[in-house]
Amino acid sequence: GLAAFRGTEANFRNFRIAATIPSTEPGDDQRRRIDEILSSVAGQSRLSRETIRELSELGSGAGVFLEQRAQQLESQAERLRQLADDVHTQRVARRLLDTLSAEEGTSSDLLEAALLVAKLDNSEVRPEIYVEAVDQMANDIRHNVEAGAGEAEYLAALDDWLFQQNGFRGSEQQYYTRSNSYLNEVIDDREGLPIALSVLYIALAERLDLNVRGVGLPGHYIVRFDATEGADETQWIDVFHRGKRMTDDDIHRHLRDRGLRPEPHFLDPQQSAQIIERMLQNLLGLAERDRNDQRVLRYLEVLVRLSEDNPEFRAKRLEMRARTGHPQAALEDADWFVEHQPEGINLPQLERLRQRLQMAVDEQ
Repeated sequence: GLAAFRGTEANFRNFRIAATIPSTEPGDDQRRRIDEILSSVAGQSRLSRETIRELSELGSGAGVFLEQRAQQLESQAERLRQLADDVHTQRVARRLLDTLSAEEGTSSDLLEAALLVAKLDNSEVRPEIYVEAVDQMANDIRHNVEAGAGEAEYLAALDDWLFQQNGFRGSEQQYYTRSNSYLNEVIDDREGLPIALSVLYIALAERLDLNVRGVGLPGHYIVRFDATEGADETQWIDVFHRGKRMTDDDIHRHLRDRGLRPEPHFLDPQQSAQIIERMLQNLLGLAERDRNDQRVLRYLEVLVRLSEDNPEFRAKRLEMRARTGHPQAALEDADWFVEHQPEGINLPQLERLRQRLQMAVDEQ
């Protein structure tokens, strides 16, 4: 379209016309003197009036030089913060994968892994403290059950302690908040997403010798209890809704509402790595909604390590690595696509991308 502007005037800042215009940049002698002054006051929290006076007498170039130095230091500080965040992410990711790759995949591993997901965003989280807290929860529940009680009594005691006595519940008012995915905050606040509450339920059940596993329905997470005593019995438990039992019809209705047929694989119990992947994808969705590139990359770094052959995760990580100033790491992902050539890959376009990334690496 076209736009007309009436009565406007151009304003020019510090605009001058002359045969020669002196530079506002400081000369070499000024730079050396400013460096000497800055070195002499290094470590001081405040500058004396004498120092300020001495710098001001060096002319306008001193201010230009100080502003340039400040920008350099700010850029350096930002790079160091980025490096610190990258190091933290790698350390937590390595510990998380070591936890999940333990030979005996128990829900204890799942509990620690879920707490490490929270530690990705908050370095102050100490998983061992919350593992001890869950141990104590299980002891409290066990004390409420009479000696010789069976699985049904222990399951009822678990539900009563968690939902009635202590008020754990699904977070319906503030569903889309990161706190609902951080298991430490879920334990502290007693509310969270279905999957986070399910992880806590599974961990408590495991300590009570109950066979409870996670089930990742599309759009909702529940758990299944399989009795090992007496008659063959399976219960579908909706932890988000205070342990409400779901019937087969309830589950089929849930699937039909989402345009899905009730296929048997929807009810398969999930492994710990699958549960952690789903928790990370929930956080990834929130970070993408908030356009927080740093958090997006943080979750993708772990998701790719959990599922190395997933081209969607790797493509997203390639994009975010390039966008956040990690061209060398992005180039590694591009090389992976060249080597594996997953279905639908555009090799000419990928090669052009690799060339741009290589140029960025060479310029660093």
